Amino acid sequence: MRQKCSMIAFDLPGHGRSFPSELPPGSHTNTEDAYVGAIAAMVKALKLNKPIICGASMAGQVCLAVAIRADEVGAGGTIPLQG
Repeated sequence: MRQKCSMIAFDLPGHGRSFPSELPPGSHTNTEDAYVGAIAAMVKALKLNKPIICGASMAGQVCLAVAIRADEVGAGGTIPLQG
């Protein structure tokens, strides 16, 4: 995939090793709007053109929400794994 596509990986806020800078670990907002908003902000900040959003486990579930809200996020599609 990396030979044909640009790939960017990031943790949703409060997962993995990333914590929102303004909040202490464990106090993140665990809502669909927060997760979809984080993905939309990343798409906008990186000026991505209709990226395919992929995710596994919790991020796979979020991909289902991104698919429904693709126009809002700016996504070209999703690949939800274990969603």
